[in-house]
Amino acid sequence: AIGGGVGGSSRWISLGPLAFQFSELAKILMITVLAAYLGRREGKLDGLGSIVGAGLLMAPPWVLVMMQPDLGTSLVLFAILAGMLFMSGASLRWLVAMAAGALAAIPFAWAYVLRDYQKDRILSFLNPAADTQGSGWQVLQSQITVGSGGLLGTGLTNGTQSRGEFLPVQESDFVFAVLAQELGFLGALVMFLLFVALIWRIVSCGWRSRDPFGTLFAAGLASMILFQVFVNVGMVIGIMPVTGIPLPFITHGGASLISLAIGLGVIQSINLRQDRAEW
Repeated sequence: AIGGGVGGSSRWISLGPLAFQFSELAKILMITVLAAYLGRREGKLDGLGSIVGAGLLMAPPWVLVMMQPDLGTSLVLFAILAGMLFMSGASLRWLVAMAAGALAAIPFAWAYVLRDYQKDRILSFLNPAADTQGSGWQVLQSQITVGSGGLLGTGLTNGTQSRGEFLPVQESDFVFAVLAQELGFLGALVMFLLFVALIWRIVSCGWRSRDPFGTLFAAGLASMILFQVFVNVGMVIGIMPVTGIPLPFITHGGASLISLAIGLGVIQSINLRQDRAEW
């Protein structure tokens, strides 16, 4: 397998002293490809053909990501596809049928696709107390960390769980737990409000675009950020299974930050071109 293995998955490729996760860049590339494809088919999205075509475009990177294996990123790619199809005006009937097909494939995925450690994560989500010293350790420690922050938090760098290293992967997957403990409920609320403002700004820039590509690109980027925030925070507080989905702009990792910066740069370009058109 190409790439370095971490946590049972080969995701990183070394470039000299740097390690880069190309699946993060694939998210932005696929948003661009789908925006171009769906934009050219504006007014022709009522049939199944356009939805199948979009799915076929997404299939190669999705399969490669699943082979790493990386369940989290594969779910993000699926969320991007679903969000962009919905915003493009694709037939709701076929979208519901696609969702039903995905649900029907869960038993097959459980038996033949998911690795043992991924199954353990899902089982620990359903019953964290079943293995408190094993697969359920992360979830229980993250909930303790979040709960100990209270209203105002313990203060920056004063988190008891993080300083004592009871919380695993606190700089990446469970970084929100550290934020909630050190900044408290109010700090977490400010973070959510900032994400809401960012997503609203992205969507508003998309709606003001002069062409379908800009609108659809904004829809894809907003879907990606919203899904990642929901799943990352959800797994920390115990309402979602543990996956390696980063919290945008906060999780440690240069690949995620670079891909987000590229996406926001494209949105800014769309916004600037629209402003010039209004002059």
